[in-house]
Amino acid sequence: MKDYDVIIVGAGPAGLMASVVAGGAGLRVLLVERKKDVPKVTRSCCSMWIVEPMTHGECISVGHSRVVFRLNDFCVEDKGERIPLRQNVKFSPGGKKLIFANECDPVAIAFDKEELLRGLLGQAEALGVKIVAGTNCVDVIDEDDGVSVKLNDPDGETIERGSYLIIADGVNSHLGNRLGINKDRAVFGTMQVLSYFFEQVECPYPDAFLSFVGTGHLGGGLGSIYIMPKPGMIEGKEHVYEVMIGSPAEDATSLSDKMEYFTEQGSFAEWFKGARHIHTNSAVLEFRTPLTTPAQGRTLVAGDAAAFIETYVQGALIYGRSAAQAVVGRIQEGSDFSGYVDHWKTTFGYNQPGEIEKATNAYGINLFSDSELDYFFSFTDNEKHKGYTNEFNDYERIKKAMYRHMDTIRKEKPELAERLEGYLNFEVSSIEESLQLTDTKDSK
Repeated sequence: MKDYDVIIVGAGPAGLMASVVAGGAGLRVLLVERKKDVPKVTRSCCSMWIVEPMTHGECISVGHSRVVFRLNDFCVEDKGERIPLRQNVKFSPGGKKLIFANECDPVAIAFDKEELLRGLLGQAEALGVKIVAGTNCVDVIDEDDGVSVKLNDPDGETIERGSYLIIADGVNSHLGNRLGINKDRAVFGTMQVLSYFFEQVECPYPDAFLSFVGTGHLGGGLGSIYIMPKPGMIEGKEHVYEVMIGSPAEDATSLSDKMEYFTEQGSFAEWFKGARHIHTNSAVLEFRTPLTTPAQGRTLVAGDAAAFIETYVQGALIYGRSAAQAVVGRIQEGSDFSGYVDHWKTTFGYNQPGEIEKATNAYGINLFSDSELDYFFSFTDNEKHKGYTNEFNDYERIKKAMYRHMDTIRKEKPELAERLEGYLNFEVSSIEESLQLTDTKDSK
């Protein structure tokens, strides 16, 4: 008899949700987390509820103290502070705007991720889940009759054994590599991310998700910049904003230099004249194609560990729950993991045809020159377009907004119009072609 019915590695949203479901079904659960303070968010993370309907096959409702997953038929407590974001604003280097908003719905909802994790952790503890924090899982063996994991903490190494394993160790899944699960996943590139948290920012858009398009915002370097309010992120601090910069790892300019340029010299430096930098997070993200089959032997992979880019917090909760249900079904009813695999294949956004191609192509708008972007956004500067904050539909929304003005652009700047139409009307027949497109962009 194994010591545990299921061992879960990683106590982010996917791993904690899986532990709550498995513990609630009466399973003996071991949850392993490398951080000592399990709910503490130490990596760059937008932490938004994405409210656009049918994101990852779900329509969530964000209530006063809980989030309801209507199609998956469950809910989670979310008692932390929230900020409904009423606009999604994109800025050209010269400050021209492209605005997305909805008549009634927010474009997304910023929330306190640490409070969400704290609530899930409390549920897991109450259900008798054994939680081992401050511990690294350095190796795993998936055997015919169970799984063994090698754990390392300040006191040394131990071996734990279980009947099944759920890997929820994030986008750069170490254990997925160890088991060979990731060997067939195409690599799109590595992104470095740096987040500075500021107080006393004079931002004229307090309830918006802001993004900044073009290399001019970064002093000529490649990358993307996002600003959003952060509810509850820093204890005792109010009106905190996160400035997040993501850049290809091979870009020569450091992220700190880009941050300094944007906040001290760029077009929006005035916002930060009286601001105080109070906290820093960072991350390194390896973008790979999603796992085709997130199950191998007695191991399931859940959340960002199986994903391209990320699953969002809500996706991590959905797939962590689904993976745990699959293990419960195997132990209690003898069912296989096909239901979990099918759920993943049919609902995760980047498993759907064309979605990865759209995401990689959307980044290409940054490669237009500063003056060209200012020209494009001059047409939309005083407009509002319907839309949400959601990477899956970002490209389509930009396309729709720009096409309203294509006749004028063709008349005024026909060569530029041809290049813009090439960006807006790209066709990629395969992921391999999309990968080549991304490599070309990153090398410039």
